[in-house]
Amino acid sequence: MKKILAIFLFVLTYSTCKAQTNTFPTSGNAGIGTLSPTTKLDIKAGIDHLATSTSFIAPLNIGLTSDVGAGAVPNYVLLSPMITGGTGSPQAGLSGILSLYRGSVTSGNINAEYRIITQTAWGNSFISLVPLTDNTISINVYKVTYNNQLYFAIKATEITGSGGRVTFRGEWWNAIDGTKPQIVQETQVSDVSIYKSVQSVYGNLIYATKDGNVSIGTTDPKGYKLAVAGKIRATEIKVEATPWPDYVFAKDYKLPSLKETEQHINEKGHLPGIPSAEEVKSNGINVGEMNAKLLQKIEELTLYLLQQQKEINELKAEVVLLKTNK
Repeated sequence: MKKILAIFLFVLTYSTCKAQTNTFPTSGNAGIGTLSPTTKLDIKAGIDHLATSTSFIAPLNIGLTSDVGAGAVPNYVLLSPMITGGTGSPQAGLSGILSLYRGSVTSGNINAEYRIITQTAWGNSFISLVPLTDNTISINVYKVTYNNQLYFAIKATEITGSGGRVTFRGEWWNAIDGTKPQIVQETQVSDVSIYKSVQSVYGNLIYATKDGNVSIGTTDPKGYKLAVAGKIRATEIKVEATPWPDYVFAKDYKLPSLKETEQHINEKGHLPGIPSAEEVKSNGINVGEMNAKLLQKIEELTLYLLQQQKEINELKAEVVLLKTNK
């Protein structure tokens, strides 16, 4: 640590003598990359504290994205190279915090922040991009080609339509092409495809998509807001279902005759309006909708019973009348 501090102080002193953007003003504040430091040590660029140039204590300013809302060409943020063949070396990766600040460099409006880990080595490529704040959305990870090299990339417009500053803080290594994370225009990349559209947010057990869908035990929510591959146990479940079938008791409701119901059962093998066993096996059931359908059948059955009871009462009256007239 002492060695690092000594090197840092040397660089600070040397930079003060050699560059106009590094200064020791009379206020006592020291600045690197700025002529107007506002703190005891104000740094406007990434600090690399290792000789191998792989770690940024202060955020690395990757660059500014285009203001697509004003008609500019959309950007991709190239995160790190992907494997293109072979095993072992070369390798590349990131481990740290990726942030996007909406607006100008000085506005400082945090729009998104992600915990990012990428690794490319031994014939494999891996990436994890987990949202860290309430207003950070899940986004797609893309595979793109830039200068004949495959990269992990994200599309800036999926986070914000206005321009913004992208920074990275953490560990970085790249023995493939030596480049740090960078911003390129959409027109500069080719072979674009979605590499990952769902992200684990809890140890490969809970996943989220960019559309706000969540799945447990599966990476494919199939378009549902919540998908669970397994059993669910709860003390109470509330399902909103409309329309509720009280319309069966309306005076204008056309109650199917028992003959029509019998014919449908003989032809289809299930009650009218109820899905078949094959349909349920393929598509499952909508709990709210199915409860409404079952209640409809119960209410229809109640009407059948009331009709039947009226007929029974009429027959009883006829029997009593016949016995009386003997």
